[in-house]
Amino acid sequence: MGTDGIFGRARQTLLILDQQGLTEEEIDTIHGGHLAALAQAARKRTLPDLKSFRQALGLESSLFRLVVDYSLSIEEMLALGDFDVEKQVGERFRALVQKPATVNTKWFLAQYVRFDREVTSARAREEIRQLVPTWWSFAGIEHMLAHAALYPGRQRRFSIASFCPNPVVLYQELSGKRVIGLREEDECLWLPTCRFLLVRPLIG
Repeated sequence: MGTDGIFGRARQTLLILDQQGLTEEEIDTIHGGHLAALAQAARKRTLPDLKSFRQALGLESSLFRLVVDYSLSIEEMLALGDFDVEKQVGERFRALVQKPATVNTKWFLAQYVRFDREVTSARAREEIRQLVPTWWSFAGIEHMLAHAALYPGRQRRFSIASFCPNPVVLYQELSGKRVIGLREEDECLWLPTCRFLLVRPLIG
């Protein structure tokens, strides 16, 4: 492979790492020897399986679990996330919850996708669909609220968004007030500090 091909692959690798929303410490861990070890394994044709490969790159921590309790009302979900919303807003959220017919509790695997620049909703949807396998879907309102209840500290560091199907964003104001808001599609310009939440059902 020529130099141009190597640099092209390197840029693609860096883009994937960036989209996973890794912290500086996680990037430092990768640079601390994981890439060199994987390069040697590639030359020896002893690359590990996908799960071991992700662990070696330090990417396994970018995936996390969510549990959604569908037996809860929308008011209870909002309360667990420490959100104080007007009644009419809660009614709008209620209509967005997709409850399964047979189970009350369901586990999901989740991940963030982020951009290093401002993006519109249309651009975010398009690029995420190009980058992420089709078995991942945008988080629904029930996943967003479960995330807020399970990982409350993350909203202090970045806002969390999805399309349910209209844009929804979670964030915490400087005052400490936690906010969940519905946005109109054409009004959204997402900042680099935003993380888009994606989920897929966890089996086994």
